[in-house]
Amino acid sequence: MTTPRLISPGTASTDTWLPDDVTGMGVRRIKERLDAATGFWPALHGALDALGFDGGYVERLTAPPHGGRRKYVKDSVWGMMDFEPHELAIIDSPLLQRLRRISQLGLTFLTYPSAEHSRFSHTLGVTHVLKRLVASISDAARREPILRAGNDEYQLYDPSADGAVARSLAHAALLHDVGHLAFSHAGETAFSAGAGLLVGGMELEDFIACFREEGFESGLSECLSIAVCLSPRFRAFYGRVLGADDVDGRLREICCFIGGVPHDPRYPGLANLISGAAVDADKIDYLNRDARQCGIPVGVDVSRVFLNSALVRISQDQALALSRSRIGQTGGGRFSAGVHFIVNSSGIDTYDELANAKAVLYQRVYLHQLTRNAEQVLSEAVHGAIRDAPATAGPDPRDIFTWFGYGDDELLARLSRERGSRQIAARLVTRDLPKRAFVIYRDACEPFVSLRDVFDAGEWDVHDARGALADLELVYRRATCWRLFDQLVPVDPVERPRRLAELRDLIRREAIAVRRSVDPGFVPPAPNAAEPYVGLSPRFELKPINEVLVREKNSIGHSGQWTKSEELSNADNLGRGVDHVHADREWLPYVAVACTKVLYDLHAGTMASPIPDGAATGDGSAREGFPVRPRLLLRLEEVCSRTGVDHGRLLDDMATAARAGYFGAAERIVPLDGGLLPRCGTVAARYATFRGRGAGRSARDRWLPSSASSRSACVRRCCPCWRKGRSSPAARSGKPSIG
Repeated sequence: MTTPRLISPGTASTDTWLPDDVTGMGVRRIKERLDAATGFWPALHGALDALGFDGGYVERLTAPPHGGRRKYVKDSVWGMMDFEPHELAIIDSPLLQRLRRISQLGLTFLTYPSAEHSRFSHTLGVTHVLKRLVASISDAARREPILRAGNDEYQLYDPSADGAVARSLAHAALLHDVGHLAFSHAGETAFSAGAGLLVGGMELEDFIACFREEGFESGLSECLSIAVCLSPRFRAFYGRVLGADDVDGRLREICCFIGGVPHDPRYPGLANLISGAAVDADKIDYLNRDARQCGIPVGVDVSRVFLNSALVRISQDQALALSRSRIGQTGGGRFSAGVHFIVNSSGIDTYDELANAKAVLYQRVYLHQLTRNAEQVLSEAVHGAIRDAPATAGPDPRDIFTWFGYGDDELLARLSRERGSRQIAARLVTRDLPKRAFVIYRDACEPFVSLRDVFDAGEWDVHDARGALADLELVYRRATCWRLFDQLVPVDPVERPRRLAELRDLIRREAIAVRRSVDPGFVPPAPNAAEPYVGLSPRFELKPINEVLVREKNSIGHSGQWTKSEELSNADNLGRGVDHVHADREWLPYVAVACTKVLYDLHAGTMASPIPDGAATGDGSAREGFPVRPRLLLRLEEVCSRTGVDHGRLLDDMATAARAGYFGAAERIVPLDGGLLPRCGTVAARYATFRGRGAGRSARDRWLPSSASSRSACVRRCCPCWRKGRSSPAARSGKPSIG
């Protein structure tokens, strides 16, 4: 991945702009690749035609009058918002009016009925917040052009001094969401999850790669927004809005601002004003708007952001000093010279408030299990419609531009008509959603054998042996349970959809096998049937809020010195990361049993992990660790308490399936029948007093169960009771292979 080129010391003054052929080079290369893609622009123009944003509309458009009247719009969050004539030309276009038909929170209204606000109101709010932020920064620069901090002087930058750049910022705020599909991020996820999808005839992965390779860490919706702005149709429209101004240069600026990439490498702070920074217009609006509409109380003192913000020029020497400070204290990367966004230390509380509000909304709204469940149903419906679409001479249903013009209701209406999706789409219309069958989280399992059942800390010749054993137990758990279930589904955007599809198909096949072994009257569905429905909602990694420069009275530092938001985000990810498996009510116990088998099979062949053995040495010197082959025990009662699946029914079904031979080599994960537990206790008590291989062999034969299967089951279950009788070679050597 390439990144925007940095200016080396001495090559150019920070007070001058780069030549036009250098600024926005990444956007220029993106456009060249899209130009070279056969049929891309005709496909996009066809989607724009369907919206009414056609050539005739552009030809009829007249340039907004210079100095014309502003328009005021009343908003439930920000009160009165005013817009310039050139902004109104964009707002009134079919491109932005389409956003009225797209919900800001997708399918969240199924969980929070009042969450029905649109992308359109959010777009206007972001633009209003950005303009207030720019005005505040400009006022600060005019009041105090030079910022003195210790022995250093920093020049403040006034973004409104260059009217064209300030106008590009406002236009980018208006256009940053024009690429959203129906149901916003839920639709984006649905259309990104399938294989073989196209964007204007390009493979979806190739389309996204055009942007990633130029430093744009953008999702599908942002990439589509940038593509719309680069299209010949939009260029003609924007030329009429701007008049004879530099249309191509301004469009490159807008695309950079939408993607959060500096349009000029010496002005990185401008690109972060809309989105991508610790404190940006997009975040300020959606956190406040979404919280209000969902009734979630989060407190963000926005006025402090407007009163204590500035853009400051950082020289090469100052950037080097800040880099040394950040790397030494937080492990962060290098600071570059240029114009950066900065807040006053008195406003750092707002930074933490934004981080906390984001964490709360992600947990209670954006990642609510019912909403994620509905998103999986939508994805299934979309791909059912694409998969079973009849072959016609019309637009290719695999191409995302075919679906670009749909609003929420229009998409749902079409899905309800298509043969391959009407049945599953009806569940969204009636809110007849699947239920939770299983959950996977970090503490959903524990090691099958605890180290406390293998080692006796009293035999260790070390200080605080029990504490050393506890520390070793923690390392052991991290190398087994935590590592194996930390990320069941990869986060890579290309690998993730494939892995999700594999897991869902695997669980579905296993659920059918379970029901066949448990229910004698069950008739398996046809090979290509949609039943049983299995949905998998993987956990979402909440990224820590980005750093920001902070002005303390006599110095400039970075937010990592004042706040712990990154640690809070990491704690949220560890404590709240959950993978949900959903199924229809009649299939819940069978899918739950299938999940236990699938999880065992996924990790049964895991290679051994070395565990350091330094705690067990007498002289304190490091010693080669012992290998651990993870064998995990699911906490089924806790899992059932989270999902509502009947724990007793689940155990009965597992026992029935085990007797039918379903589990095979994985039989040991099936809890013991109640009648076998007393015998296990007897075996465990005998093993606890066992002192060697030859001692009492004939006596031991008398109290072991007679059948080989019962004897094996007893031995497998009584590992935790060996605590006082470890005389095996593995226990004496201190290097067992835990299995």
